[in-house]
Amino acid sequence: MDEAGLSEDAFVELMRSTGQWDGFVAGFQGAMATWASVEIGFGILVLVWTIFARTIWARVLLTVFSVLAFIVHFVAIGTSAMGSDVVGGMLMAAWPCCLLALVFCWLPPINRYAKAVKPAR
Repeated sequence: MDEAGLSEDAFVELMRSTGQWDGFVAGFQGAMATWASVEIGFGILVLVWTIFARTIWARVLLTVFSVLAFIVHFVAIGTSAMGSDVVGGMLMAAWPCCLLALVFCWLPPINRYAKAVKPAR
């Protein structure tokens, strides 16, 4: 918009006058719905692997999916730059939660617990 010398209001009016506004909004809503689905999917995977965090394989998968979730969060934050502040705020709040899950699953008490439980299985 700045490259064309248009303000946001002028851009919206131009899009409406040419009949492109509805398609623009529909495309943006579709993109946000896709990102929301991806975010929810990664959230569920992180939650599942956190539940099984006493096993090494689950902690490794939690680490892998947390790194992938970080990438997805930051791409989604960049995509939502034109979106609402609520979407950006939710995305900014989601990645620290994923980081905390990642840090907590590798803390020494968890390692001691996993070693103590392993012989019992």
